Amino acid sequence: MMTAQLTQAARQFRRLVCLGLAHLLLAAAPGGGGVVISPDGRTFTYRGEARLLVGESATQSVLQNANLDLLVWLDELERRGVRAALVWLFMPARQVPSQGQFDPRYGYAIPVLMPWPRDRAEPARDGGPQYDLTRFDPAFWGRVRELCAETQRRGIVLAISLLDGWSKDFTYHPLNQANGGIWPDQKDGRDAIARLSDPGRDVVEESWDPDWPPAKRNQWVWERLTAKALEATAPYDNVLYELYNEGSPGAEWAQHFRRFIAARSDKPLGHDRDPAFDFITHHVALDRPAAVLQIGERFAAPPAPARPLVITETMPAYQRGAKLEAIRQVIYGALLSGQHVFVQNDGVFRFDPRAPAGDRGGAVRDLIAQADRFIHRSGAAPGALRPAPESVGAGAVLVLADAELPRLAYSWSGAEFTLDLGPERGWELRWLDVRSGSWRDPGIVRAAGPYRFVKPDARDWALALRPLP
Repeated sequence: MMTAQLTQAARQFRRLVCLGLAHLLLAAAPGGGGVVISPDGRTFTYRGEARLLVGESATQSVLQNANLDLLVWLDELERRGVRAALVWLFMPARQVPSQGQFDPRYGYAIPVLMPWPRDRAEPARDGGPQYDLTRFDPAFWGRVRELCAETQRRGIVLAISLLDGWSKDFTYHPLNQANGGIWPDQKDGRDAIARLSDPGRDVVEESWDPDWPPAKRNQWVWERLTAKALEATAPYDNVLYELYNEGSPGAEWAQHFRRFIAARSDKPLGHDRDPAFDFITHHVALDRPAAVLQIGERFAAPPAPARPLVITETMPAYQRGAKLEAIRQVIYGALLSGQHVFVQNDGVFRFDPRAPAGDRGGAVRDLIAQADRFIHRSGAAPGALRPAPESVGAGAVLVLADAELPRLAYSWSGAEFTLDLGPERGWELRWLDVRSGSWRDPGIVRAAGPYRFVKPDARDWALALRPLP
């Protein structure tokens, strides 16, 4: 027992020291390197590098579970080369400790962190005290700042979904009256939280009045939460926001908070399938590369301006049986369609020392990092790349082109494919084995027009093409 206590004390000491150093580095760092939309309109630029983001989605664990070892998880991302992560700002745990009900991915009732304190006399659905939505919990917001500081120190782009909390399952949601909230108990709370008393006008500066109509109290709570989140994350250059992760409470609600956030922050803001925002997010389960390309074509159709398209949580959870091959094909399918992608990885839950031992999802992180290196270290500038389906003559293949020249390709099946290489020139070809991450020796060809590429075998392969002088 004493050893365990010393280990926990050492971990906490390290956490405090690292957080202090991160804040010192932040204060000394030059400005101007924050995440912005690139001039090409399809990539993000961070610290001078145009990037197609490919990262890990850890939506329901990192900020919610006080026992999850944040620093160990981030060390793992950094060690394996994962440079982007997506988290939800908050989500109540779906657990009732007195009944032995908890998330099987943890295996016990976790100590939950939430934006608001739980100190009201009445019990909530999970048996604990109800929420006080008029105040904030300092421990939670300290965790938020720690996450931002530590990801920034490691150069990890952090996407934060601001306003969700799994309102589509309203049972344990803080806005449910059963938990101290505003709206009557119901199965799906998205229609309830979408009700605003005065859309287009802010009410957050008014003093809280418990006698306000429910819609005004609802608007005040969401505006105050949003303002607090923007304040807590403002100092960090690696942060961008997603308004809502799974669907949307409605167009009026989205428009109100788009205006509200734009007046208080210049960080990029995205929302589900809404081109009015800085970038577009799309929460959808996919299992084949061609489906990702079709999504991109739908949102890129003229006259819509170019917007980064971010596919969130593309696959069923890794720990719930999704095959590694399917995850790999969707990662490369998204990137070679010119899209950003975050992969849900339930292995993050294992960074709670009390959770059942098992795979922490390292194989998925290796895939993410490998695909990131392929896109950004193959000699082509991501900001100049665009999907080029017109260059495909035959075969199951996706292509990114640079100045009308194919530069990167991914073929997920078949022994060969054909690409139009344009005017005659020399090419250096390098095959990447996407299973092992190893490169084949480069080859040189001279070709014009349609050229038949024979893959090392009929499995999925990535190809980097470099036009020679």
